[in-house]
Amino acid sequence: MKDNESWMDTKAVCDHLCVSSRTLERYRKRGEGENPFPDPDDYYIGRANKWQRAKVLAWQQAEILQPKRRALEHIHCKRDNSGRITRRFAA
Repeated sequence: MKDNESWMDTKAVCDHLCVSSRTLERYRKRGEGENPFPDPDDYYIGRANKWQRAKVLAWQQAEILQPKRRALEHIHCKRDNSGRITRRFAA
């Protein structure tokens, strides 16, 4: 079996992405335009969720390509050449 055809449980996915299980859950609950983490391929009540390794790697590549915004970009107002605020509220 190739490495991309193997299965990863929640712990393995979290270790691979260096995130907590809570962060993984937040990734799964993202909206459509925000690259949500795929649902598990194998899940049963009382057992660990499992994902195909290829899907996890594909999601990771798509996440890397997502456009990032600057920190606190949403609170900065536009300014003219003199440094005066041209809009009262940032979009």
